[in-house]
Amino acid sequence: MKGKRKETIQEGERARRLKKQGRDPRTKKNIIAQEVEKAFIALSEEQFLGILKNNGLKFYRRGKTVGVVNIETKKKYRLNTLGVLGGFESMQKRWSRGVERKKEIDEVRQVKAQRVWREMGFVEDMLEQIEEPFEIPQDVMERKVQLRNFLKSSRKKQRGGRYRREI
Repeated sequence: MKGKRKETIQEGERARRLKKQGRDPRTKKNIIAQEVEKAFIALSEEQFLGILKNNGLKFYRRGKTVGVVNIETKKKYRLNTLGVLGGFESMQKRWSRGVERKKEIDEVRQVKAQRVWREMGFVEDMLEQIEEPFEIPQDVMERKVQLRNFLKSSRKKQRGGRYRREI
């Protein structure tokens, strides 16, 4: 039922009468279904929603039910009733595969960049820079010793004063 459009008896009779009179037998449902199907050319869900908006439709989801709302008349049409739910589900899968594929491509690019770094020796150059010893200025060394002595003395005071436990 996902790919087939539901048509009521009244809609079928109306279409037969209009066709007999030589007029356009399409119903509002048919027209909206065609507009939704045209929106399936979108490459992303955001683009899909934009195309619907340009056609005067707004997408809605309520639980498992998905559909479109005619912005002018506020009439809701379920995608299942329009017969385009199967197409929408396949589009959702395509959109999600596109996001996954983009992640895969980014990972491949990163691996290639790492390979180039290794081949050109950038990694070794970086390691040399990191591991290369550097001199610490004398005043910094003196300040470091002063701080270390201060910490030792403060710990001794904590042990000896009111923090001392008596047995």
